[in-house]
Formats: sequence, C-alpha cells, structure tokens
Amino acid sequence: MLNKSEDIFINNLQVFYDMLNKDLGKLGFYQIIQLPNNQQKLLSISKTCCNQVGYNKKAVEDNPNIIIDIIASPYKEQYLEKRKHCLEAISSMELEIKCVLPNEIVKWFQIFATTKLLADNSIIFNVIQTDITISKQNEEKLLKFNRELRLRNIISDQIAEQTNLLDLFNAVCNSLVNIGGYSLAVITPKPNPEDLNQKLYPITSYGCTAYIHEIEIDLNDPIQSMGPVATVLKDKKITVVNDFHDSNMTSPWHITAKKYNLASIIVIPLSFANNKNAALSVYSNRADAFDSHEIEIITMIGDSLSIAAKAIQNKTAKDQATYNLQERMKELQTIYQSNQILQNEHLHFEEKIQQIVEILPLGWQFSNDCVAKITFHDQDFFSKQYKLPVVYQRAEISSFETAIGLLEIGYCSHHEKAQEGPFLMEERKLIDALAKLIGENFEKNKAKADLLQSKANLTAIFKNTDIGYVLLNKAYQILSFNNAAKQVYAFERGIVLTEGANFIQLLPPDRRKITEDYFFKVISEQQSLEYEIMINHHQEEYFFNISIHPVIDQQKVMGLATSIQDITKKKLAELEQRKISNDLVSRNRDLEQFSYIVSHNIRAPLSNILGLKEALKIASTTEETEFLINGIGQSAEILDGVIKDVNNILHINRSVTDTKETILLQNIFTEVKMGLQDLIDQSNASIMADFTLAPNIFSIKSYLITIFHAIILNGLKFAKQNINPIIKIWSHFDDSKLVIHFSDNGLGIDLVKYGESIFGLYKRFHPQVQGKGLGLFLAKSQIQYLGGEITVTSIPQEGTEFIIYFPLA
Repeated sequence: MLNKSEDIFINNLQVFYDMLNKDLGKLGFYQIIQLPNNQQKLLSISKTCCNQVGYNKKAVEDNPNIIIDIIASPYKEQYLEKRKHCLEAISSMELEIKCVLPNEIVKWFQIFATTKLLADNSIIFNVIQTDITISKQNEEKLLKFNRELRLRNIISDQIAEQTNLLDLFNAVCNSLVNIGGYSLAVITPKPNPEDLNQKLYPITSYGCTAYIHEIEIDLNDPIQSMGPVATVLKDKKITVVNDFHDSNMTSPWHITAKKYNLASIIVIPLSFANNKNAALSVYSNRADAFDSHEIEIITMIGDSLSIAAKAIQNKTAKDQATYNLQERMKELQTIYQSNQILQNEHLHFEEKIQQIVEILPLGWQFSNDCVAKITFHDQDFFSKQYKLPVVYQRAEISSFETAIGLLEIGYCSHHEKAQEGPFLMEERKLIDALAKLIGENFEKNKAKADLLQSKANLTAIFKNTDIGYVLLNKAYQILSFNNAAKQVYAFERGIVLTEGANFIQLLPPDRRKITEDYFFKVISEQQSLEYEIMINHHQEEYFFNISIHPVIDQQKVMGLATSIQDITKKKLAELEQRKISNDLVSRNRDLEQFSYIVSHNIRAPLSNILGLKEALKIASTTEETEFLINGIGQSAEILDGVIKDVNNILHINRSVTDTKETILLQNIFTEVKMGLQDLIDQSNASIMADFTLAPNIFSIKSYLITIFHAIILNGLKFAKQNINPIIKIWSHFDDSKLVIHFSDNGLGIDLVKYGESIFGLYKRFHPQVQGKGLGLFLAKSQIQYLGGEITVTSIPQEGTEFIIYFPLA
C-alpha cells in the first residue's frame, strides 16, 4: 500500500504530465504499478499518450492492456520481455516498437522506461513514449529506396553481362530474392495455343521454390485460369494481389501460400522474340508489399528483362543464321562448282566426275576430315588423300530411273551428332541434290546425242511433209515453219511467213479476232482445237483443215503448234455432194409441198368451182345465177393465187445463183430495214442489231435478204395490240458456226400445239393477222439450202426467238 507522501508524489506527477502535454505534443507518458502480488494496474496516462494509441483516457484506464495489444508482432514479444527484465532488475529500458491502431494506421514509438521500488515492494513503471512514425517512415523509405536502387543497378549489370538466356533469367530471379528481399521469383512461359497440355511450367525460379513444386496452374482449368499468372499470360497486363490469403484470384493456392508464408504477389508480362510470351512472378511474405513505387520498379525490371531477352534471342538467332548461311554458302558453292564442271563441253564425262569428287569435301561442315567417292559404271573416283571413312552417307545416281552409280561422303573420325546423325539435314539434302545433278547431266548428254541423231530425220520430215506446220510461242510469234506452210497456205492467203513475226498480224483483218480467240482457248484449256476454213484467192476457193495443239512442258503451255492441211479437193467433192443432196432434199420438199397444195389448197377451190357449175345448171332466177357466177369467180381467184404462190416458190428456189461472197451482216440488216420502214413507222417498232462479235459471213446475199426480211416481218406482223414491237438481232461465233438471233416481244406461238408445223406452207397460228404463212417456209428453205438450220423458242403472249446456225465454211 502507498504511503501518503508517495500518493501525493504520484498525483503531483499526473498534474506535471498534463502540463507537459501543452508543450510536448510528441511525448506521451504513462505509469504502471506492479503490486507485491505481481498484479499490475495503470496509475496515470497523459492525454498525448491516449491520442497516440488512438483511445480516450477512460478506455485505457478501463483496459490498460490496450497499450500492449496495439503493439505489432514481433515487437510485442520484445516489449514484454524487456519490461519483465526491467521490473525484476529495477532498471531502465529503451526500444522502438511498431503499433497498429484501431483505424489500421501504423505508428512507430520510441519507448524509454524507468522503475522505482516503493517501501511496500511495489514497483512504479514510468514510461515516456515518443512518436517517431515520420522519422521511421523516412528511414524505411530510404532503406527501401537504397534496396530498390541497388536491386536495379545489380540487375542492370546482370542484363548487360549475360549472353545466355537461361543464365539471364536465373540471375534476375536470384537478385530479386537476395537483393530485393522477396520470398520467391519465378519466370513462366505461355504454352503454345495448339498444345493440349496447358499446364504452366517455370523456366527458372529462385527462393521458396518448394511452393511452386506443390501447386499447379492449368490454363484449361476454369478456376486456375483466373489466377494472377494465368491472367497476365492471357491479357498481358500487370496483376497485383496484396492480400494473397483473401483474394478470389488466388483461392486455389491459399493453403500452400500460408504454409510458405507468401502474402502478396505481383506478376509482370514479358515478351520475347517470335511473339513468345512469359510472366515474371514476384512473391513477398509481407501483405500490401507492392505499392505504386514498388510496382513501377518491378515493371521496369520486367521491361528491361524483355528487351535483354529479345536482344539475346536476336543475337543467338543472328549467330545461328550467320553460321547456317556460311554452311549453306559452302553447300551452294559446291552445287555451283559441280554444275559448272558438268556444263563444261570440253571435258569427257569421266573427267567431270573426277573433278567433282575432289571438290565435294569442301561442302561439308568438317571439310578437313571429309572424303568422297563416286562409283560410276563400275569405275571408282576418289577425293584426294582418300581413306576409308568411319561414318558415311550415300546417294544413288540414277538415269532414266535406272541406277548407274553411287555417291559416298564420309568422315574419317567421329564427330558430335547433329540432328539425326553426324551429318546435317542440309548435308543429307546436298548429297541427294549432287547425285541427282550428276544423273540429270548424264541423261542430258545422252539425250543430246540422241537428239542430234534424230534431229536430221525430224527436220527432213518437218520440211518436206505435205502438211504445213507453224510453231508459235505464247505471244503468237513465229518460231519456225515448213515448206508446205510457206508454199501452199501462206502463198494462197497472200501472206509472207517470217520467223519472229506475229502470226495474228499477218492474217487478213476479218480472221484476226477469230484466230486469236481460238489460240486463247487452246492455251487456257490446254486442249487441241480443230476447224476448217475457206480462202478465196484469185476467184478460186481453197479449203484448209486447221489443227491447233498446245505445246506443254511441266503442265504449262509454252507455245502452239499449228498444222495446216489442204483439203480443197476433198471439200469441193463434199460441197458438190452436199449441193446435190440439198438439191434433192429441196426438190423432194417441193414435191411434198406441191402434193400438199394439190390435195388441200388446189382441191378445195376446184371442188367449189365444180359444185357451183352444177348448181348453175339448175339456177331458176337471175339472182341465183349471179350469186353462183360470183362464187365461181372467187374460187377461181383463190386457185389462181395458189398457183402463183407455187410458181413464186419454185422461181425463188431456182433463180438464185450459187455465187457466194463475204457479206457484212450490218449491210443486210440496213437494206431489209429500209424496205420495211413504212411498216416499222406505222407500228412504232424498235429494231436493234449488234453484229460486233460476228460481223460478216461468206454466203449468198439474196438468200440472206429474204431470210432477214421474212423473220423481221414476222416480228412486226405478230405484235401484241397496244404494245410497241421490240426486235433484237445479234450474232456471235460458237465453235465452227456463225449464230444469228432474232427475238421479239410479240404474240408468241404455242409450240406444244404447233411446233412441228411452224415452218410449213400456209400454216397460220393467229387468224386475226393477215398473211398466207409463206414467209417462214421460204426462210427455212433458203437456210437449209445454205447448209444451215433454224430453231425457235416461244412463249405465248411473251415473245419468240429464232436462232439460225450457219457453217463457217
């Protein structure tokens, strides 16, 4: 128990503390008394001290342990241990402590304490508490800055020194742990997207590596793929988790992280050459370890690491490329020199082989230890200082798919294996290329000799055959021609064949476009084409069979071979036969029509006349007699008209000469249109013609006029009421035929009912329109006489199209 004087001292000390609060804002004071029974209680505390610990005076008095509870571990253990020693030894103590206030604010205090033993063995514990938070924070910042600066400098030095990618990664991770004070550093590459296995495996790690051996990160796992490392690999954005144990992102690894005291993580994206990505993961044992400045430092390290990694990769790739280039140059030089030797026309083939075998070792990577041997037609050829190799590669030399030799390259001692064996992949390709080169050169020499032997025979056949030949390149320039082409075809066309000239430009203007179209078709379709043409030279007709063949090499057209055969005699005989046949057909058709006319168109009016004559005999009145005489006259007129029509048909079919000429279709159209102009104006018709694709025809002009007149007139006469007629005419070539189209928008014809009789004599399908039906009959007769044919397509009330096909020869 305190005596009175001690109690007065304590009370006066409390007053003294309160007075000091006015001037010493950073100093706090409190007293604790330890009674003889070791119980402790708070005697007094200054307002400053209460403010420092974040509680009011009453709260502290009610629970003095608040002062101790706010001390952070491990400082709390140090404080309690020193206070215990101080009370036992009645001594003083001094230390710095870290406290976490109720509002999570961290403060640092410097504690200075003294003890006083009272008469009843109670001990007064006097504490002066100084707030040193600002100076401590500055000290921590300075230490942190120095640590970061040292870390950056060391890593910068390592980046500058390292030339191996894995050594660079190991050095950076080592420095992050040993210099940066972090618990664990890991570099993890992103798997290839096409790999089924998407688990992450580190390239390197340093520090608490047991953690990464216990965990798994799988990008195919829906939960693990949301973690910080997976997120960075997918999104390439910095990810920071300062509350590792509470974050949803890190939930799959909470237990393992606690086991190894890992409290926060930062993951930085890394980018390497060839679009390869990785992640740098840095773990700390402190929560909230990564503030904005810490993030900036590690980000800078990650950026520098990416740049350095790319530089190393590029240098490695460049060095490898340089080495590969040097090796490829050796190989190409060997190929080039071998080819030059093989092209030397002054050397025998055996001499070429000997020179090649001597340069072959220079093309292999260990050229000083390389030997070569070529066996050709049971004869061996060796490189200089040849001895039996311990390892070798071989390639068969073939000609026309038959083995004629063997190429062997070997090393006289063992070397480190590369790829699949002691020889590079390119060297395995090189020996095959050389063997093929030798075999092809042998084939070429043999083929050349055979060619020289057969060239004279082929030249004789080419020059002296009755069939004309003209060889062209793809630009239609003449490469060669024979005597038949020059003396028959060219002479009769009035052209002079010259090597190098453009064959198309030598032709008459009317044949250039057609021939060029034929050439283009043969080249584009890679198919031969055959047709016949007629030439009128000095009033004489000549006929030729033209065949155009593509010259193909390796599935590409290199040029054209045109053969020209004079078939004039054969064609004239065919034409004469066709003329006789057509004439017989025409006469037979005339007889059929005449028979039809006699049986229908003549018999009907004649029967009427005979009947009226008998009726006239018994007529009883003048009116009846007059009526019957008029009927006889009308029937006689009808009969006279039919006879005149028959006469006209026979006259037209017999009066036209067989003289043919080259006719412009536009001129035929113009002449016919002028003859029908009144009817065209009267019906307000529009007639459009386009003959640009096939402008002319070799035929009989008078027949063409009759044909055009009959079909155009048909389109005008059979127009729909109140609708202006529109007639379109155009021409084009189709294979070996000239095609002319006539289309209209008229009444049309029901081809199901009348298709077979549409071109018959006196066949009419629209009674409301005047006419006898002679037009289409005459048109078809003359078309057939010219060796052509006519077809019709029609839809009632929509229109009709006539298509005429004329042979070109």
